[in-house]
Amino acid sequence: MTPSEDHRSQPTALPVDADRPLTRRPASKAYLQSALWSRLSKKPLAIGLAFVVALQLLSPPAVFASWTANCTYDGYQNKFAGMGVYPAGLQGVQAKIEWFQTNGCRPVGGTSDWSWSLSWISIVGRTNVFDIYQGGFAWCPFVSPLNLSCPNNNGISYYFYEYGYGDGACGPGFSSGFIKALKGNAPQGSDPYGNVYKIEHNSATNRYVFSIDGVDQKHLDQSVPLTCWGGVTGTQIMNEMLDQGDQNAGTVSNPQSYSAIQYQNSSGGWQNISWTLGRACDANSNPAAWTCNVSSGTHNVFYEKDLRAP
Repeated sequence: MTPSEDHRSQPTALPVDADRPLTRRPASKAYLQSALWSRLSKKPLAIGLAFVVALQLLSPPAVFASWTANCTYDGYQNKFAGMGVYPAGLQGVQAKIEWFQTNGCRPVGGTSDWSWSLSWISIVGRTNVFDIYQGGFAWCPFVSPLNLSCPNNNGISYYFYEYGYGDGACGPGFSSGFIKALKGNAPQGSDPYGNVYKIEHNSATNRYVFSIDGVDQKHLDQSVPLTCWGGVTGTQIMNEMLDQGDQNAGTVSNPQSYSAIQYQNSSGGWQNISWTLGRACDANSNPAAWTCNVSSGTHNVFYEKDLRAP
């Protein structure tokens, strides 16, 4: 059975293709710690989305003239740069994420949809790769008939959320796919100093609430994390790309910041996450081009940049 949910905050149902990669977490904490971030997603899902009547097949938007990284088409492997935290009793997470317009890899031999650039927070389950509830912003540059996992949205960045669970207590595996949040589009300049993204457990309503700058975007019934996942294990705070040629957010002269990072503890209070100053991020799928490290005296801030972007 599918757990009961509040669907009031699903104004735009975006299509999803079960044979394409979806945004979801790695298979285990060990994957995060060893930076083995291959999240293959060939397993069919029981998709519960309403499909749009027509998919607009537009030509891909132009990338910056200086961006020359080609798409590598390396087998649908999602790429990551970011952090994971697994304190006992974690219920929620919040972070201020600086928004960036990024570049997708350059298609070789025609239009390609093997490209995206995402920034998000999440809570994750115990073992299954589908056990995730996440929200942030997405840029999905290319359009083709297959481009359903990360909908193009006419080439404009947008705020999104997604949740899912694997086969188990709640029946066949399910993924909501990308759902455009109530906040809508994130055009260039909309939040150059960052938005505060939060996933919080509300014990009064028995829901996990995803909000942006204090405005609720999605209410998820607690039965999904508690029953379908078997409980919340931790949080992952990530940039995600689909190709090594995709630009990680942040530039050499202006790195992207993930700041004011806190987690909600078992009593409902909020605690600062503290990392060792100067440490590298837990995950970096392309260290030759992307950097991600803690470089703030507050110890709950990390920065990301792409060395190919001046």
